[in-house]
Amino acid sequence: MTASGQNRKAFVTGASGLIGSALVHHLVANGYDVTGAYTSDAHLYRLDAVRDRIRVVRMDLCDPTSIDAALENSKPEIVFHVAAAGVHAEGESDRIIRVNVEGSAVFARAAIRHGIRRFVYTGSGHEYEPRGLPMDESVPLRPLNLYCASKSSCWQMLDYLCRHEGFPLVTVRPFSVFGPMERETKLIPMVVRKSLAGETIELTSGLQIRDYVFVDDVADALRRCAEAPESAVLGEVFNVGAGQDRACSVREMVMRTIQLAGAPADLARFGKASRSRHEAPYFVADFTKIAYRLGWYPTTALVDGLTATIDYIRSQAE
Repeated sequence: MTASGQNRKAFVTGASGLIGSALVHHLVANGYDVTGAYTSDAHLYRLDAVRDRIRVVRMDLCDPTSIDAALENSKPEIVFHVAAAGVHAEGESDRIIRVNVEGSAVFARAAIRHGIRRFVYTGSGHEYEPRGLPMDESVPLRPLNLYCASKSSCWQMLDYLCRHEGFPLVTVRPFSVFGPMERETKLIPMVVRKSLAGETIELTSGLQIRDYVFVDDVADALRRCAEAPESAVLGEVFNVGAGQDRACSVREMVMRTIQLAGAPADLARFGKASRSRHEAPYFVADFTKIAYRLGWYPTTALVDGLTATIDYIRSQAE
């Protein structure tokens, strides 16, 4: 165990999600005293390995009383706001707005009242206007779906608090995050499961270019944003991705996954599925800023991340 956390108290919303749970594991390994907030028991299994070393609390982002109680009981120095509604579907538009915008506003105000010293907000690279080149933090925000529009709206509100009320905000915008405990309906877990079962896989054309970044690398970036000097990070936005050199098409990723799973290539059926959301044909991060400011680089190669994901899903099936 390293000692960078020095028992600093951290509060993680969305702690049972893919990014939130990886962050909790990473913080514990780095000496933090962690409280993880969640809304549903369904994915708490992601915290099983550290459950005896953290506190977990059920918290409703739309309930000020619930938020105040959680912050008062944990008394954190640092908040990582990872929780969001609508990551996987657009069906509940009212809830997406209520949780991601209104709930986050209530939560931010509570954080101010409770004297939080650093508020690390997890946005999304999909907030940016689509471009045919790697996107840095200067690209205008023009989201293509409601979820990312709500994340962008939340950031605008938090940024206002930062600029005008001294709110200690740092923002991270991850790109295409993946990892072993990703929800099974997402693309990579779906491809893995069907490959292991020998089932055909109906896909889009697969020509979209994506920036796949392993979830543990994202957790490391979030921690660095919490530990960096105020002068380096407060009020700043940092893209987190694998970058242009590691970007690949969805087709390439799928074929690599099928190969690593030991399945035949002809399981893939490209052009047989339609896209469920509006999405950019090219989605790649320029992470120069976080590399320069905080010394962060992605350390997990795509093949290693895919292998870890396959091994986990195979172990769960067995």
